[in-house]
Formats: sequence, structure tokens, C-alpha cells
Amino acid sequence: MSTSESMLMSQTSETPTSRSSKIYEMRTYYVKPKAFADFMKLTNEYIHLKSESNSKLNGYWTSDVGGINEVIHIWEYDSYAQRTEARKALSQDQTWIDSYIKKILKMLTKQDNLVMYAVPWFDVKPPMTTGGVYELRMYDIMLGKGEQWQHRIIQGFPDRCKVSEPAGVWTTEFGPLSTGTVSLNH
Repeated sequence: MSTSESMLMSQTSETPTSRSSKIYEMRTYYVKPKAFADFMKLTNEYIHLKSESNSKLNGYWTSDVGGINEVIHIWEYDSYAQRTEARKALSQDQTWIDSYIKKILKMLTKQDNLVMYAVPWFDVKPPMTTGGVYELRMYDIMLGKGEQWQHRIIQGFPDRCKVSEPAGVWTTEFGPLSTGTVSLNH
């Protein structure tokens, strides 16, 4: 193991293949172009209700390169049970349902979500400020090659950190299988 790999591995006591029960849900909303401003206004007004339901917002971004009119948000949960309880609480919140969900659903053309685990050798660093430029990279990992993918990411991390600060590195649990996701702050 190289010095850079040792440095990254020392962030946690876990091995490259072990993981905690903490999960991250990445949701992508594809918003109708004419509805984008209204969507963002409603979201800014009501997104706090999701956080108040025991969901931790880990990042919320709009895209201006690649998929236009996309909104991506990542939510952190200590376990699947916590996610289930948070979703149950939201489903019973009439303000959330009537003032937000019923309105935004008409504004969307498509929704995607996936559930991810953070890699054990990198601590997720949620954005601390609004604004800025973030990059989200998605990697297709050959089935059974997840550990090899992580090893290669670790090898390149020192050079990557010279040009952008990594915010998170995850692999999918549910959604597109064998996908690696890296969030970078430029």
C-alpha cells in the first residue's frame, strides 16, 4: 500500500471492503424547463420540512452542464430504519404533501433515486456553504470489481485533491448496480 493509500485509509479503522450501516440517498429530479423557477421557489420554501423529519441534507445542487434542469440532492441516514421513519413522518405531514409534493410532481418529467454507502476510507464532507461549483462523477464498475475500483480511486486521490476537494465517495446499494459516485468541490 502506498503512502497516499495509507493516509486515506487512516481516516477510519475500517478495511476497504467493510462499511457502516449509514446510507445516502441520491435523488435526481428532472424539472420541466418552464417550471424550473417555480420548482426552486417551492423547494427553498419547504425543503426544511424534510430535514425536520429526521433526514440530513448532505447536498443540494442544480446542474448547468450536462443534464439541464436537473436537481440532485443527497440525504444521509444512520440506517434504513431511520430512512423509513423519516419517510413515514413526511407522508403524514399535510403541509409537505399539499404545499410541496402535490405541486412539484406536476413540474417533473422524471425522478431517479439510488441508495449508496460511503466508502470506508473517506469521510463524507457535506458542502458547508451555498454556491460554488461541484462536480458529480458516476462510474460504472464491472461486477465483482468494486474493491479494484476503490483501489484505483485511492491511487488518484492525492493528485485529484490538488485541483478539487472531494466531498464524498460512494458505491450503490440500490439503483443502478455497481456504480461508483464521487462528488468534488471546485
